Amino acid sequence: MGGEEELTLEEVARRLEGRKWMVSESTARFYDNLVRLMRRYREEAGDGSLEGFLAWLRSRGWSPRSLKTVVYHLRSVGADLRPPRAGPAAREALSEEELLKLLEEARRRGFYHYALVALCGLCGLRVSEALELRWGDIDFEGGFVVVRAGKGAKGRRVPAPRQLLDYLRFYRGRPEARVIGRTYAWAWQVVREMGERALGKPVSPHVLRHTYATLLLKKGVDVRTVQEVLGHASLATTAAYLHSVDLEAARRAVESLG
Repeated sequence: MGGEEELTLEEVARRLEGRKWMVSESTARFYDNLVRLMRRYREEAGDGSLEGFLAWLRSRGWSPRSLKTVVYHLRSVGADLRPPRAGPAAREALSEEELLKLLEEARRRGFYHYALVALCGLCGLRVSEALELRWGDIDFEGGFVVVRAGKGAKGRRVPAPRQLLDYLRFYRGRPEARVIGRTYAWAWQVVREMGERALGKPVSPHVLRHTYATLLLKKGVDVRTVQEVLGHASLATTAAYLHSVDLEAARRAVESLG
């Protein structure tokens, strides 16, 4: 592809640092920020791929336009990448019927695929949380998933449908082992492929989380409860004023999806 190379994340970071003297002051600051993010991603995910880095940025809410800018600068130092495809449909919630079709396709493909789609679509986990979840974080008896890898390191309990818990129990591993333990790049790629196969359109893990929230609200779960279950950082300022969170209502609603 025009002489571009397969470069590692660290090599691209070094090239960006070496190029700062050739660009404007604002671009140099952008390079500094990008390099910091690259090294943070590598430390958190243990992955050195550029595709995984882009998927990680996407999972943190970076817009297609911002990602396109990142790709432009990565390509400027020789990275073999294509700009991400944008489009409003990418963030639309799935219908309940579509979610069930996607779950069926994921189950057909095997444990890791089903666990990923179910944890994001039936429990509302962020893709990073699903990938970091450990077997010891699943309360099989209580019916909850304990999320410890969320933004701001704020732990939370998320109700899980019994069907999912029964499925996971069959594959149960050591408490310290990750349930999925794959890369961001893998997660985004397989969910996209399953969406195209089962629904005729690409789907992202974030769309699964958005679908979960939308379906809970449609089923009458209070918006504050949905925010708590999702672990939104913006809830931190109001959490002290919430005397109770109706997790059982969220559980009843998600049971009907399982």
